[in-house]
Amino acid sequence: MRDVLLAVAGLCGVYAEFIWPGKVIPGAAGGVLLMLGIAGMMKGPVDMRAVELLGAPFALLTLALLLIAWRGRRNKTTF
Repeated sequence: MRDVLLAVAGLCGVYAEFIWPGKVIPGAAGGVLLMLGIAGMMKGPVDMRAVELLGAPFALLTLALLLIAWRGRRNKTTF
């Protein structure tokens, strides 16, 4: 559980770097936390249900972002 929390905190840091570019601390800390979380998760056996439960929200987030971008292009608006 600790490793998953590290990975999620790392993803939040990387996300913050994309939202506010130029901030060094969130991106660097997020990258380190993400690597520590992934390294910790590599120790145990992999349950495919857990991979699906972790992957589904990221796939849906990507889909939502793509739909927002497509809508913006179609309406020729800028963000």
